[in-house]
Amino acid sequence: MNTTSTIQIDITLDEQKMPAGIAWQATGKSGDKPNNAKAMLLAFWDKDDKTALRIDLWTKDMMVDEMTDFFTRLWSPWRTPISGQHNKAAWQRR
Repeated sequence: MNTTSTIQIDITLDEQKMPAGIAWQATGKSGDKPNNAKAMLLAFWDKDDKTALRIDLWTKDMMVDEMTDFFTRLWSPWRTPISGQHNKAAWQRR
């Protein structure tokens, strides 16, 4: 049986339309309050058109060292080069 979940993302903009706050909430997650974030990456793949839509946002108060930490943690599962079937299979299990 398929179920549906909703993810809501609210972006607060300053006077210059720069992100000042990011809050998100999802159905099925524990707690009713939105979670705050300083950065987000969102991407969609259109299988028919073979095109991608990507939205990268970060708040103006996110420091460079926080951005470095964010990207390091985000991409760490893919840091091992994929070569050959063994590595490909190990990557797919992650």
